[in-house]
Amino acid sequence: MALPPVSLPRFVLMTGAIVVCPAIAMDIYLPAIPSITESLGASVEDGQLTVTLFFLGFALGQAGWGTASDAFGRRPVLLIGMLAYIVTSLACALSPDIASMMGARFLQGIGAGAPAVLGRILVRDRFEGAAMARVMSYVMSMLILGPIIAPILGAAMLEALGWRWIFGFVAAWGVGIFLLILFVQGETHIGRGAAAMRPGSILASYRLVLFHRRTLMFVAVNTLGFSALLIYLSTISPIVIENWGWSPPEMALVFAIVASTIAVGGLVNARLLKRVKIMAMLRSGLLLGMAGGIAGTLVSGLLPDLALLHELQILCFCCAMLGFSLVVANSTSLAVQAHGARAGVATGVLGVVQTLGAAAIGTLLSLMHDGSAGPTFMAFAGVNLAAFLILLTDRPEEQPA
Repeated sequence: MALPPVSLPRFVLMTGAIVVCPAIAMDIYLPAIPSITESLGASVEDGQLTVTLFFLGFALGQAGWGTASDAFGRRPVLLIGMLAYIVTSLACALSPDIASMMGARFLQGIGAGAPAVLGRILVRDRFEGAAMARVMSYVMSMLILGPIIAPILGAAMLEALGWRWIFGFVAAWGVGIFLLILFVQGETHIGRGAAAMRPGSILASYRLVLFHRRTLMFVAVNTLGFSALLIYLSTISPIVIENWGWSPPEMALVFAIVASTIAVGGLVNARLLKRVKIMAMLRSGLLLGMAGGIAGTLVSGLLPDLALLHELQILCFCCAMLGFSLVVANSTSLAVQAHGARAGVATGVLGVVQTLGAAAIGTLLSLMHDGSAGPTFMAFAGVNLAAFLILLTDRPEEQPA
């Protein structure tokens, strides 16, 4: 299918607005969990379970939406997914009890899987190889703004309007994206028809993806790289506030500095891919992640009384997360580039494995955390080393240009 030319800035802005939907749905309500549980007469554990259920629905939804988009086209599936996102967000806002909230959050996660996976598929449909990685880097730079801005916005809305309006805002965002897709986004893939949704056809598609050695290799690298981000997100608050003794505003500043590094890394990756091979950029990202982890481990263990210890640790966090920005964008592109007609299945598989695998790795390592920065840096070094060793199994003659 020959696609018409597209304005790159407009495409990046639109795709970024689409893929940020799950981050908004996940992060904007985090400050409101205590208020929600109190309002609905539930426990703190029930409130945390709404996060887990969203995450589970999100992981499962990506595979279904990706497979359906191969059969029926990207645009109609994305529109249906956004409708699910809107309706379930309204259901969260109107939930009369915690059981209804849990069900709505699970279904909201399924709906959020559509913009997550279809946004990346839109990039794959239009670009390949290094060009795809460049565009993906720009989109990732926008995506990282979601977890930064959403909790701040959620806290402000909670204070001014109450927690139900937070979900109302999520629904309104979904309406805006739905209209954007309806009036601006054209079709990028002619589906293979309802026959592609038959069990035999689905199994054949998954078999082609799951038994493609290089795809699995890059999915594994991507998952390990993404786990570094989840490890960082789950441990940075106790490190800065409880271990360092810094204030919440200072913690927010640290978070903003490191997040800015991730965004800048995406932009730098996009620029360098015009001259540097994508595999070289991927290896560089893993080496940066290892360097940040090793340096942070050494500084934390050998120089605990250094006057500028925490400032050096922040630099090590930035180095590791700069590596993350290179790893995720490039490994995503490499994982799906071999599956044009089945990009939906490939991207769905990537999304499921990335979400569940990184969550499992991140949760396991965070449970072993003692509140200090050292274990986090050791985890950075470990996951990046494991990914680098996996990458060494690639055959040179199969590497893309």
